[in-house]
Amino acid sequence: DAKLVFRGRTATVGENVASICDAGISNYITLIAGNIDGTAVGHTDLTVKGGVWQTVYGGSYNGSFDEADYHLTVTDGSFYGKVYASGVGTQSGNAVVKISDGTFYRGLFGTAVAANKDSYIGSILMTISGGVFYGKIAPGTSYDQSINGTYTLIIQGGDFRHLTDFEGAEKYFGSCESHIVFDGVDATPRLA
Repeated sequence: DAKLVFRGRTATVGENVASICDAGISNYITLIAGNIDGTAVGHTDLTVKGGVWQTVYGGSYNGSFDEADYHLTVTDGSFYGKVYASGVGTQSGNAVVKISDGTFYRGLFGTAVAANKDSYIGSILMTISGGVFYGKIAPGTSYDQSINGTYTLIIQGGDFRHLTDFEGAEKYFGSCESHIVFDGVDATPRLA
């Protein structure tokens, strides 16, 4: 699978990009704001303005990272894999995601897990003001992982008709305080 790895550099991708998969290729390009080789990256700042992508990591894909400061902004694009505020591995620090548009076919997650021993300690802040969401929006991808600190999801707008779950952190190991805030959005359930 093809990956664009930004190694912590401030980067903007996707503006005026037309992404396609050639015949026989099943995945689009994955974006990784941090590293894939285990080398520590303390700060990431990735902005996605369009294009078609597979998975997006606001942090690094592999390793153990302390006091990280991850920032991911999405203003448009289509995402066929999961989108993560942070990355994979044992991590501590802060992860911030801001989404104003785009289509997210596999969900939005605070952190990923490669093995049950992976954990996240710190704050995860996800703010959504637009976009179309499928799957789930949750602090993690596996209930076996440990998440400690705070998880805050702020909903200001978006299309959630295809979403299966908004999750807090109560199902995960660890001690994480969850906040799900509907800011100016009518969250009243409606029957069809």
